Amino acid sequence: MRHFIASMLVACIPIVACSDGTFTSPGNGGAGGSGANSVQGGAAAMGGGGDMGGGGNPGGGGSGGMPECTDHPDCTEAGNAQCDGGTCVPCTDSSHCNGVVGLPVCDNGTCIECMLGQEGACVGTETCDLLAKECVDVAPGSVQNCEACTNDLQCETDHRCIPMDFPDGTPHGHYCLEDAGSGCAEPFAVFINEPSISGAAAVNYCGIEEDNATCEAVLALLQNWRCSGTDGMCSPDGILPEQPVPGAICEQVGALANRCTYACDATPQCPGGAPQNTCGNGDMTPPGWCGG
Repeated sequence: MRHFIASMLVACIPIVACSDGTFTSPGNGGAGGSGANSVQGGAAAMGGGGDMGGGGNPGGGGSGGMPECTDHPDCTEAGNAQCDGGTCVPCTDSSHCNGVVGLPVCDNGTCIECMLGQEGACVGTETCDLLAKECVDVAPGSVQNCEACTNDLQCETDHRCIPMDFPDGTPHGHYCLEDAGSGCAEPFAVFINEPSISGAAAVNYCGIEEDNATCEAVLALLQNWRCSGTDGMCSPDGILPEQPVPGAICEQVGALANRCTYACDATPQCPGGAPQNTCGNGDMTPPGWCGG
């Protein structure tokens, strides 16, 4: 008798004793038992959804899980913002990004802050960085001539954000340059003909000799930045720490020692006023530097 009970425990855990002395088990989510309240009927109900040892009632089958979404706002991941048939999938339109906080624009399946053609997603004093595709705290019209930019809208009047090289043929970033339609003043007397970062057609812009200098080096000379003798390192006033200035060289400019200037091979590449308006190297023959 002990052997019989032990075998029932192994086969039918958990078990319930019946009034007639047999054993059965509660159903647990499948088909019900196949007949009388017996050990065999209870075993069949394991995983079933019938009555305790019941006579053939079908089980419930489980809830099956809820859909991922019913509408686009239910999808909150940048890479899966569109609700399609109850599942969140990559966006194909900016309207799909309503559920992704701070990323209202769809770009190639992913929700982002902004992009070309949808710069309006950036408001107030912000503009769209078209390279990073994010809103940045750069006000419209606030970037001056030969300063770095990432959107035409950031540049001052009559300027656009133009790609530049240093040296010539090596991309060096984008800078606000003036449309050459009204003429160009030194040191921005070299035409650069490129389309803008925002897609404006290529026209002539007032630029610099890209094989010799950068906008950073030109502005350092114009603002009388100082140096301690190392090319490419300049300080705004000689007191503040030096910082990298691509293309800058440390030379004497007129009578002023240790000034940041840049290479030149013709005087129109240099500023218009003394002592910066010469292009020499001590004997006034190129190649040299502005102010040499």
